[in-house]
Amino acid sequence: MPQIRMSESELRDLANKIQRQQRNTAAVTQAGNTAVGQASAEWQSTAFETFRSRWGSDKGVLERLAADLQDWNRKLNDHASVAARVNRPFA
Repeated sequence: MPQIRMSESELRDLANKIQRQQRNTAAVTQAGNTAVGQASAEWQSTAFETFRSRWGSDKGVLERLAADLQDWNRKLNDHASVAARVNRPFA
């Protein structure tokens, strides 16, 4: 299996990008929840029920993505700490 070598700074940069994706995912989830919440109080129709059902499915996908991103972020930070120790110059 090929090995991928990354420096601490590369791992931290990737972790920062994942955090940005986590914020984006949270914003989309919040917007969807708000849309369904506001519409359900004012609008009852077959179209809305279809929308709410689809949102439930999409929300589940977003929640799984958020969990995966959180796991990746944790792993990247763990690996970055190891890379910092391994790549520390000898005194």
